[in-house]
Amino acid sequence: MPNLDESTLYKAYNEKRFLLVDDFENFRTSMKKILLSFGVEKVDTARNGKEAISACNEMTYDVILCDYNLGPGKNGQQVLEELRACKRLKHIDTFIMITAESSKEMVMAVVENQPDCYLAKPVTQAVIKHRLDKVIQQKETLLAINHALDEENYPSAITLCTKEIRNKSKYKTWCIRTIANLHYLQGDYHLAKQIYTEVQEERPLDWASIGLAKVELIEGNYDTAEELCLRMIVNNAQNLAAYEVLAEVYEKKGNLRKAQKNLEIATAISPLNILRQKKLGAVCVENLDIERATDAYRRTVDLGEHSHHDSAADHLNFSRCLADLSDADKSQHGKNLFKEAMSALKLVRKKYGDSNEVNIQSLLVETRALAGQDYKIKALETLDKAQTLCESNAESLSQDTSLELAKSLYSVEKGEEAQQVLDKLAVNHPEDKRVQQAVLEMLEGTFSYKNKVRARNLNKRGIKLVESGNFTTAIDTFKSALTETPKHPGLNLNLIQTLLKTNQKSPLSQEDIELCEMCIKRTKHMANNHQQYKRFINLSKSVSALSKKQ
Repeated sequence: MPNLDESTLYKAYNEKRFLLVDDFENFRTSMKKILLSFGVEKVDTARNGKEAISACNEMTYDVILCDYNLGPGKNGQQVLEELRACKRLKHIDTFIMITAESSKEMVMAVVENQPDCYLAKPVTQAVIKHRLDKVIQQKETLLAINHALDEENYPSAITLCTKEIRNKSKYKTWCIRTIANLHYLQGDYHLAKQIYTEVQEERPLDWASIGLAKVELIEGNYDTAEELCLRMIVNNAQNLAAYEVLAEVYEKKGNLRKAQKNLEIATAISPLNILRQKKLGAVCVENLDIERATDAYRRTVDLGEHSHHDSAADHLNFSRCLADLSDADKSQHGKNLFKEAMSALKLVRKKYGDSNEVNIQSLLVETRALAGQDYKIKALETLDKAQTLCESNAESLSQDTSLELAKSLYSVEKGEEAQQVLDKLAVNHPEDKRVQQAVLEMLEGTFSYKNKVRARNLNKRGIKLVESGNFTTAIDTFKSALTETPKHPGLNLNLIQTLLKTNQKSPLSQEDIELCEMCIKRTKHMANNHQQYKRFINLSKSVSALSKKQ
């Protein structure tokens, strides 16, 4: 389709309904006059994010011009996010972000959210007309394709894109990218990969490189995906998508440290992305980097204040991190963390208190926070409230709440009750690997963050001592770690293996053999799909043979 002439554009403007969102009345008035001069007849206005969302729920708008800074409440980015998430903004519609702010954080946030157009204040009538004309030209030309996308009729959208390409459209690249993305969404990875590869061979483009890396990731070609991402980062150190895919690659490869590092780089470049902050928090928890996880979840909660992406889970995760950090820390810093945890729990109950699940989990986290600061009576009282709610909602309790209950029971030294909860969970969910792993960790004694960290650090230290040939100190190190986490598989098996190494030089004493046998007993709970199971079987045979000799 050739460029629309002025009369056609005037008609296009005349047929569209506009929404203008800005917290300054003078700007709304001047912008409305400008739009009317283009031929627009239907212009509604909103003063803030709340009014914008309300207006879009009541009316369908073809074009939304929204300021980034809208005063108290939602900002323009959050308006865009919510409209997309609730499907109030369709592919056929246009969203234009306008702002006077030029900070790197804001610019990166706008770029990531990909509005149809971005205008920097102050804007002139000529600039507005030029940019609007371009966007409307594209929307009118690709209207049928965007209709198909809104209806999720992907085969039709692909056919229409192909036709547009054959007609040598000026939007050829957009159509190729759309086709590749639709193949990817439908799981046709071979076809998506073919398109991304052809684009790359003609001219390397970031979107094609990212698409190719994502396909390689899904196909399990982790090294290839990693190489593609690293190459993109060398060419552009601000490539957020490359860092995100690379983090996924490292997760799949089991290198959570590198995954965390890449997410940290991405959040430093664009700190206003709430979903990435959530992801960073989760990876940091996996890495036992609770201090960094706390920072990420604190940022998540702050960003979520007016965001559609805010959730009770974010607030609870933040509270858990604070409770873990303040555990047994009687310093002023520890007390401050405890107070922050209590405030965070109060807030989550205020925002999401209509959910029994949230109320129960928040009370259980509060139990641990109180126990960690030696408020034992208050901890037991809070636990009692949580258990009462658990009993009255027994049939609807989630697995996560049951795990939370067991963890909190351990924190107030009610180990037998905790084990009953875990045994029931294990029996009721035999095929759920996540639940089975969580149950196993608690039974091993690693239900406390600080226990986990101490066990991991001592285990690493012991392994280094073994590698340097210092077996005696290594044995003492493993023994020390096992006083806190007696059922930890890695520690028990490392201790056995180290003792067996000393046996090669001089026979083990009866006491050492009995210690090996004790370690085997401590790890008998291990499931046959556990990563340490084969090692456990082999060492069990060695210890059994040693015992028979004696």
